[in-house]
Amino acid sequence: AGALSLSVGNAVAVGIGGSGGTGNTAGNVSLGSTGNVSTTGNLAAGIQAQSIGGGGGNGGFSLTASATVEGQSIGNSSGGTGGSGGLAGNVDVTSLGTVQTTGELANGIFAQSVGGGGGNGGFSVSASLSAKGDSDTQSVGGNGGTGNDAGMVSVSATAGANAAIEGYSVVTSGTGSNGILAQSVGGGGGSGGFSVGGAFSGEGDAASNQVGGSGGAGGNASTVDVVNVGKIQTTGNIANGIFAQSVGGGGGNGGFSVGAGFSSEGGSSSTSVGGAGAGGATAGNVTVHADSDIQTKGTGSNGILAQSIGGGGGNGGFAVGLASRSRATPNPRSAAAARAPARSAGDVTVTGTGTIVTLGDQANGVFAQSVGGGGGNGGFAVGLGASMKGDA
Repeated sequence: AGALSLSVGNAVAVGIGGSGGTGNTAGNVSLGSTGNVSTTGNLAAGIQAQSIGGGGGNGGFSLTASATVEGQSIGNSSGGTGGSGGLAGNVDVTSLGTVQTTGELANGIFAQSVGGGGGNGGFSVSASLSAKGDSDTQSVGGNGGTGNDAGMVSVSATAGANAAIEGYSVVTSGTGSNGILAQSVGGGGGSGGFSVGGAFSGEGDAASNQVGGSGGAGGNASTVDVVNVGKIQTTGNIANGIFAQSVGGGGGNGGFSVGAGFSSEGGSSSTSVGGAGAGGATAGNVTVHADSDIQTKGTGSNGILAQSIGGGGGNGGFAVGLASRSRATPNPRSAAAARAPARSAGDVTVTGTGTIVTLGDQANGVFAQSVGGGGGNGGFAVGLGASMKGDA
């Protein structure tokens, strides 16, 4: 949105950015495979099942400018709010037989549910000018949209009596080709829009007020459950035998705020407030049960990697305010946003009866981890007053 107002008398300009649309919901996915599966290309998973919520749209920006010779000049600008992400569905995969891939980044079984991310808030810029009257401007950045939740993910893989490679449920040979990759990932929150404003007057008062948009909250992740009955072998680097992960969505960052007020003869003030960062979201429980042997040969290829990671909080926006007067005392005020809270992770449980062998460097046999999300950083604040003849 944009608005321009020019007048000898009073001048008023108002702009409001449009809101982003909401992402659509994804459905549940259920995939059952009976028989052997083989792929040879890069990025060619043996079995891939995904439910991904739609992302929210970004909010529109807003620009306003007003100017007058003798009257009052007023500018008001607001950025649009980002749209919320869409909900993701549950994903269930069952495989009976051997799944074999030879390409790079070609997972044997890939099951994933991803909540839609929130859209970013629109930025806002406003300026007002008056030669003889008062000048006033307000600018507000749009808030970020909320990320949405991910669904439950479950994978059951069994070699069975008719496996192409006797006793093996999954075999991969490429770099980045995990045997089984199962993930539930909450959508990240959108960032708040920044805000910039300036008010300038020759003989009247000048007041400038700005607020950065707040970040959107992240979406929760759900449970991940993997059961494997059959041998797994990977030979590439960064190719885990089983990789099961639940990750809460991170909170969006707050928008920054910058403002200035200047008057030659009258009063001047500037108030700037940074947008608040949003809290991260919760991760779900992760359970892995392996009843047969697992072998990996590459660097960074864990036998079993099971993680639950809470979403980190967004950073608060910084704020800068400047007020300047030629003949009297200016009044600058700035306030930075506080840090946003993080969220908890779920329980991680790994059980099994087979032998796990890893031959590469930095390749753990079993790496089970529950990690709470880190809090966001608070924004900094700067206020500056300048005067030619009065106090500053």
